[in-house]
Amino acid sequence: MKTGLIIALIIVLVVGLGIVAVNFSQTTGKATLTSGANYGPIDTGFNTFSECTYLSLNDGWDITYKSRVRAFDKKTGIMVEREDSCDTDTKVYEYHCEDGYMKERVAICPSKMICKDGICVRN
Repeated sequence: MKTGLIIALIIVLVVGLGIVAVNFSQTTGKATLTSGANYGPIDTGFNTFSECTYLSLNDGWDITYKSRVRAFDKKTGIMVEREDSCDTDTKVYEYHCEDGYMKERVAICPSKMICKDGICVRN
């Protein structure tokens, strides 16, 4: 009887830790960079946007995947949503959640790629 209870508690603990790990990865993210891309600096005003979460796939800084994030704008007091988008045919605005903040940077697509619908694709 005690062995069954111990096993049940271990399963509950493992499942609980798994849920915490998934939620943590959604708000922190990994900083995956796209090979051959030219990344600008992270916008210095990022600390204005807190409580960042992904509304789509967490792509890190990978400009070959489109991501969408939501964050609290401390200046206006409202939640904002941002989605990776093209500025020119080779420049993409990339958004990423890291350390609870929404961060933005501009990246230039790698050679032989163009920006289309917020991602860099083969030309």
